[in-house]
Amino acid sequence: MQELKEWHIVDLLKTTADFFVARDVDEPRISSERLLGHVLSQSRLQLYLNHDRPVSQEELDRFRTLCRQRLDGRPVQYITGEQYFYGLPFMVDERVLIPRPETELLVEHALEFVGITSKGGGMRPCLISGLEVAVSL
Repeated sequence: MQELKEWHIVDLLKTTADFFVARDVDEPRISSERLLGHVLSQSRLQLYLNHDRPVSQEELDRFRTLCRQRLDGRPVQYITGEQYFYGLPFMVDERVLIPRPETELLVEHALEFVGITSKGGGMRPCLISGLEVAVSL
């Protein structure tokens, strides 16, 4: 019986990113980082701080399942169920649109308009809405 290769975080990230590049997956590196981070419950920074940590076979199987979804064109945000917007985490699925990075500019301009200039600082108006933009304000 053939022995399974022991994967470490850094090797798995590089191999997966290269695999995604070869298959024209959008944002191959960040996709691999976010998917592996989701499986291991680690931030992208933690992945690199723990770069030599071995990945168990169970974790590897879960990661491969998520990578197959990504190869099928499913956005990372729908796979992980989370998207950060203006520094705040939001739960997302196929029922919501994923905010584009340019939408954060809209929030910044709106905050400047009402006199709040620091991202994440100062007073934030409390708005009751399902929209990420309104919540971020």
